[in-house]
Parts: sequence; structure tokens; C-alpha cells
Amino acid sequence: MILNTQRSYWLLLILILIAASGVAGLSMLGSSRPEPNVLLIVVDTLRADRLSCYGWRETTSPNIDRLAAEGVLVERMICQVPQTLPSFCTILTGSYPPSHGVRVNGLFALPEEATTMAECFKDEGYRTAAFIAGFPLDSSFGLDQGFESYEDEMRSSLPMEGLQKNPDGGVQWLGYQTECFENRADVVTEEALAWLERHREDPFFVMVHYFDPHHDYLPPERLRGVFDHPYAGEVAFVDEQVGRLLAELDAAGLADETLVVVTADHGECLGEFGRYFHQAHLSDAALHIPFVARLPGILPAGTRLSETCETVDIMPTILEVTGNDLISGLSGQSLTPLWEGTNSGRIAGGPPCYFETLYGKLEAETGVTRVGLLEGKRKFILSQRTNPSTGRIEEMLELYDLQSDPDELKNLAPSRPAEAQQARERLQRFLDRIPAGQAVVLTPDEESKEKLKRLGYF
Repeated sequence: MILNTQRSYWLLLILILIAASGVAGLSMLGSSRPEPNVLLIVVDTLRADRLSCYGWRETTSPNIDRLAAEGVLVERMICQVPQTLPSFCTILTGSYPPSHGVRVNGLFALPEEATTMAECFKDEGYRTAAFIAGFPLDSSFGLDQGFESYEDEMRSSLPMEGLQKNPDGGVQWLGYQTECFENRADVVTEEALAWLERHREDPFFVMVHYFDPHHDYLPPERLRGVFDHPYAGEVAFVDEQVGRLLAELDAAGLADETLVVVTADHGECLGEFGRYFHQAHLSDAALHIPFVARLPGILPAGTRLSETCETVDIMPTILEVTGNDLISGLSGQSLTPLWEGTNSGRIAGGPPCYFETLYGKLEAETGVTRVGLLEGKRKFILSQRTNPSTGRIEEMLELYDLQSDPDELKNLAPSRPAEAQQARERLQRFLDRIPAGQAVVLTPDEESKEKLKRLGYF
């Protein structure tokens, strides 16, 4: 009887140790590495509703669809600003544009004092690399902070509306001279695959930028005429490149220990209701972007989150999922409580989402600044300009009910002035809470410098 008791004791002890070992294994994310790798794929000008996994009628994104089926999809992710450089700065710093100071393309640089996601991972011993597809993210604009390798040499520029051609065949953009303006997605993929092959044994944080869905819409010849719009052909081409990256992770045995995130910097208006492109618009087509994330065994497969989220949430989410400490001063919140069911830190439907475009004031010379707030299904936009004749600030208020008017065609502000004024006051309180950052102003030429002087930046 005593022997049986001792045998039971030791058997129980062994079972406890085995269970403890299993828990430890889970804390190590099922890998010999303490934290997972990160592959962050950011597709320029990609609106969410043109992906199959977001309900588009054409099969544009089978590889991104696969990620969504194997991971988490955020149904409503909103970008803070519909321009490439400021949006990337928001993604990589987890802070709003008034905090990081980069408000439009080309005229500002990310301050050295900013802490980027790449710097966080580099401090943890990760190898860090970025593969850039568009000149707006050139290293001169400060986004290379924390990246050991930042591949931003443009090699395969295609014709693009709005670029001034140089006699030598190069282009001018906002006063900058460059031989090429963009790299095609297959060129970027080749560079990323070569780097991953060399560093597959190292923990890594890799960012891959694809520019192709940006106008002009010129998919490869074999994808022209396949879809209703050439924009969808470019989306499909990028999705093929995402598939190549996923295949490399599979072949290297890294798929189960790599957090893969696919998102965008902003969306695109494709002519609906007379709206084109993105930088001047705050409509849903310009702001609603995809967010899909996969990490087997950690992120619950096939999960779709209905809460409204923002690009400022991307950095804290990636840091928390990978076991890194959240740095102070982040504007966003980690999304992990949403799929873990512990949604204690977020209000129902998501917190208010802030967005802005200063394109009209700083680039287009219309003098218009537009800022807004999304609260549930209510969207408010404040537009301001200084009347050159009187010097007075003129305002226009816009209020939309996205439940009954998803296309934002009926401005309710004139008929509901009290509600619009209350929304304006909430927006101002929100802005007052955003820590103000020091902008790094760039002066690519005397014309741009003079423009910034007139706007009060010198």
C-alpha cells in the first residue's frame, strides 16, 4: 500500500512536470526562439473592399485570403492620413501625425527622437530590414530608423501621372530629382527573398512595401482585362508576390514561428461619386484599409473582428503578440484583447478614430486643412481655410450617418447644427489630448521653402 502510494506520488509529479513543460512550450510560442519573427507587408493604396476576403466579387487575393482563414482579419481598420509617408510614420511609431510631425509626403521627415518598431526589435536582437517600392519612403525622409538594411533604390519606374520628366529620363517630385519613382512588386519580392534566404537562421523583423496599386494602374500584361478595373489587376499582382513570400516561409520551416501582417497605408477612390485618388479625401474609400495577421497557435484561425481599429494600433499589437514590452507614449492600443475576449481596454465598437489630410494646405495650394473623427457609425469632418481677402478662417462642417449613408453623400450638418457643433467640440477635445511633436521640415528647393514660409513653417 505504501509502495502504491509512492508510485502514485511519483506518477503525479511526472505528470505535473510534463504539464509544466507544455505550458513553457506555449510561452515560447512553440518555437526554439523566445519570440517569433515578424513579416510586415504594407501595400500602398490598397482599399480593403477590393480583396476577396473582404467580400469583393472577383478573386483578387487568394494568398491574403489564406492568411485571413488561418489568422485574424479586422473588418474595419482606418488609416490616420491618406498619404504614404505620414501613414507609414504612424504605423511604425504607433502615434498620430500631430505627434510624429509628418503631415504630408516629401516636406517633412520623421524626427530622430521618434521610436520606431524597427528600433524596438533591433534592441531585442532581431535582424531588421525594409524593402521599399516607392520614392515617398526614401531614407531621406527618416523612416529608415532602426533598419539595418533599408533597400530604397528605385529601379523600375513606370509612367505616372503628375510626375515632371527630366531631360535625362528621370523625374521630379516635389522638388526632388530621382531617376526612378517606384519598384514593381516582383523586384521588391526578389530583394526580400534574397535577404530572407541569407538570414533564415536569425530572428528577424522585415517590412515589405508594395507600391503597385497606386495610380497609374498598369498591371502586368497577363493581368490586363482579367478584372473589371486595372486597379484590381494590380491588387492581384501584389497578392501573387505575397504568395511568394509565404511560400518562402513554408519552405524554410518558418511559417509557424513568424507573425505575418498584411495591411495598407491608405485606400483609393476609383471614381465613385466623382472622387478620384486618395490624398485629398477622407471618405471611406480612402481611409478603410485591410488588416490581416497570422501566427499559428497564437492567433485564433478564422477570426473576424468587427470593432473599428486604427493604424496607430498596429505597433502595440505587433509588440504585444511578439512578447516585446510596449513603449510609453503610444497613441494606439493592442488588438489582442479583441481576439482573446478580454476587451476591457476598448469601448464597444472601438474608440474614436482620428484622421486628417493637410494635402490641400501644404501641397495642392487650396489652403484647406481637413480633420475628422469617426465615432461608431457617425463621421465628422472639419474643413478650414483662411480667406485670402479677409484673413478670416472659414469652416465647413460635415456629419454623416454611415449606417444609412455608407457612401457619405448626405451631409447632415446643415440640418442638424447642434449635433454637428457637439461633434466639433469632441474633435477639439480629442486634438487637445494628442501630444504635439516637433516637425522636421525639409526644403528640397527654394520654391518649396517659399511655400512653407507662406504657410508659417519657418
